[in-house]
Amino acid sequence: MKSFVFVLLLGIVSFQSRTDVISDMKLPFNADYFQIDNLGNIYIVKEARLVKIFSSSKEKIEYSNYVLGNISSIDVSNPLRLLLYYHDANQFLFLNNKLSELSSPVLLDDADVYNSQLMCNSTGNRIWVYDSQNMQLLQFNDKMELTEKGTPLNRILDDIDVANILFERNEFVYLNIPETGVLVFDSFGAYYKTFPEKGINSFQVFGDSYYYQIDNKYFYFDKNTFESKEIEHLNSDSIKQIIRFNNKLYLLKGKVIEINT
Repeated sequence: MKSFVFVLLLGIVSFQSRTDVISDMKLPFNADYFQIDNLGNIYIVKEARLVKIFSSSKEKIEYSNYVLGNISSIDVSNPLRLLLYYHDANQFLFLNNKLSELSSPVLLDDADVYNSQLMCNSTGNRIWVYDSQNMQLLQFNDKMELTEKGTPLNRILDDIDVANILFERNEFVYLNIPETGVLVFDSFGAYYKTFPEKGINSFQVFGDSYYYQIDNKYFYFDKNTFESKEIEHLNSDSIKQIIRFNNKLYLLKGKVIEINT
């Protein structure tokens, strides 16, 4: 497998937003995690700072909101409506494709959600929130009106641990609990099934296939044949995250993103 390195430098100066142009393909950076949208744009998060690198121009733009604190997660499924979730503040906001705020931050307390743990985008400008207090998925519309309440997890599981992944794809909602596996819900939040693979660090859905990371191993699962196999054993204990995009693996290792083709 041939590899090259793609890296980004995060400055130490406080800022709300900034624009630069990236021309070098070897750029030092430090990151907590990253995401890639369906256009190939890369989003890198370090504490309260978000950096976007455009796939076409390599232009770099940045956003931060230090009042809200660290960015707990970012959903880039809609590049025109990025969802930034701030767990400690129990708030979220939306950014456009230029990382400008589309609206003021929304406090989930105002929707009677006091212990949110994860968030993601849904169809029709709606959102999903995992309420850890009630152990339930909640869906809200763009007016923060409750539209769906998912199956309570205490009806499914005896022991409920901390969840670390939540996203919607192809009319299904995926909630990963590393000690249990990936719980799958339908578009109304009703429990459908469990993919019982424990210890998952990252998880993606492509058609009828799952791609997922457990430590430094990368796996493929076919939902039609129920075949699961290891497709990559990565000889490094420093891998934080793996994302598959356009048949390439993007690996966050230490202070670089390696793109393996």
